[in-house]
Amino acid sequence: IILLFASTALFCPDIFINLKGLIPVGLGFIMFGIGINTSMSCFTKNLAKPESIVGLIIFRCMLMPLCAFIISYELHLNQAESIGLLVLGTAPGG
Repeated sequence: IILLFASTALFCPDIFINLKGLIPVGLGFIMFGIGINTSMSCFTKNLAKPESIVGLIIFRCMLMPLCAFIISYELHLNQAESIGLLVLGTAPGG
């Protein structure tokens, strides 16, 4: 079903233009469903491993902005595009 909708959106995007306002609602339902299915043991299991938390902090705060900088430098983006890419690189969740 997903491939059907994805290919339809790729080749006939006009069908889905009016549904653009429903994207935040759909993402909200997906996030709610993930939150409902997450148990407290998942959190405690991850908190018991501090190396994974430190790795995540290093990845989010150092590696992602560095990758955004390298991409903007290699693609010779102008200043506004580079700043936008760096903001996306440092923002939680991209």
